[in-house]
Parts: sequence; structure tokens; C-alpha cells
Amino acid sequence: MGNGILIIISGPSAVGKTSVTEAILAMDPRISRIITTTTRKMRSSEKPGVDYYFISHGEFTTQIALDKFAEYAEVYGNYYGVWRREVDEKSRSGKCALLTMNPDGFFQLRRTMANGVGFFLLPPTMKDLELRMRKRNTDSEETIQRRIKMAEHEICQSKDFDYRIENHDVATTAAQILKITGKLLMNREHF
Repeated sequence: MGNGILIIISGPSAVGKTSVTEAILAMDPRISRIITTTTRKMRSSEKPGVDYYFISHGEFTTQIALDKFAEYAEVYGNYYGVWRREVDEKSRSGKCALLTMNPDGFFQLRRTMANGVGFFLLPPTMKDLELRMRKRNTDSEETIQRRIKMAEHEICQSKDFDYRIENHDVATTAAQILKITGKLLMNREHF
């Protein structure tokens, strides 16, 4: 990826990954976004091709068989994945790209992407995370409890990321990520 970096934003459900991603893109328009593909239902606030590529479960499994994804995972009964062609295009461009994904996706992609930098977003507390999940008003009680249990597991895995940032405030978190990324880019230019 030339001097570019693949910025990977990860963390548990409802930690603010999408909000931080949007803030980073607004703060630095030179960074492009890699859009994830999913089989989950589109939320009312989302736009296809902007927030996610939404495809059917059958189409997703066909694309898996054709090896079209750089990484994919099944999360809460839905598939999420990143098109191999999109990662390759961004890598060849030499610019910084940003990708939002779950921790399992990060670990898959990490094996093949030397220029990826993983940022794990932590909630201030588990109670804050639960409140964010409930505020969405999109999941059943059973799903919320399953997501909380998964979040606890993912937080334990966060030590394997390059950076861990507690997401108290979206703008502050985005600025921290851009500051770290800027330093990494400056260090690469000195080689």
C-alpha cells in the first residue's frame, strides 16, 4: 500500500465503531473507507453502499465458495465480510483506508495485511455498553444478553490489537486515532 495504512476499527457491538469511523472520515477526507458486506437487515438510519453492502445469505455463501472475501465471519446469525477486490484496490492506491469490523475479522485480515493497524474501542464500562445496546432499540433481550457476553470475550482479546482506546467521546476517540496514524505515517516516510 505504498506509504498508506489500513486503519482497522474494531470492538464489541454498540461501542461506537460506526460513529468513530464517520468522525475520522469527516476529520480527514484523504482517508477512504472500505465498506463491509453483510446479510443482516438494514437499519433505518443506514444506506446501502454507504454503510454496508447488503446481500442475501445465499449470495454471501456463493461468494465465499468463489473466494471473493479477504475475510468474513458469521456474527449473531449474520455474515459480515470484506470484498477481496476492494482491499486490493485500496492497497494499490497507496492511500490510507479505513475499515470497521469485528475482532474475528481483524484477526483473519491481520494474517494477510502487513500494513494494517488495529484499533480496539473499549466502552467506558460494561453498563455503558449495555445502555448503548438498549438505546438502539433493535434487539431482543436475548440478543442483548448474547452481545454482552460476546463483548466480554472480545474485550479479553483486545490485548492482541495494536492500540486500545476507551471511547468516552466520539470526536476525541477519532482525533486520537488520527494522531496515532499520523505518527505512524511520518515514521514510514523516514525509511
